Amino acid sequence: APPAESAAADGGGGFSLPKIEEGFDTWLSGQLAASGPDDKDTEEFKYITFGELPPFTDKHKSLMRKTLTPELFEKLKDVKSSKGYTLSNGMQAGVLRPHLGVGFTAGDEECFELFKEVIYPI
Repeated sequence: APPAESAAADGGGGFSLPKIEEGFDTWLSGQLAASGPDDKDTEEFKYITFGELPPFTDKHKSLMRKTLTPELFEKLKDVKSSKGYTLSNGMQAGVLRPHLGVGFTAGDEECFELFKEVIYPI
């Protein structure tokens, strides 16, 4: 089952972070607060720019979690497709939804090449 949702984390908008585990939730709220606006943001969805590899919990089961090493994160964290998609954008599904099997989404066709070191092993 998907995790429960917390209160809106962006000051009252429609976007809210899931509740996963207390320490992780605190880390995730800090990452959202430190993230600048993204051109792709909507009232219902905010993109988070992860400043570091997430401190995954035992609840995070995705293949992305198993594939993404600290070294690979550092290598790809500043890569952006021509349409503005980043590693953080791709990771966000698996970070916010630990029950997902894949845990990574490609925002556009260029992402398959840019992030192939994460995507191909998945």
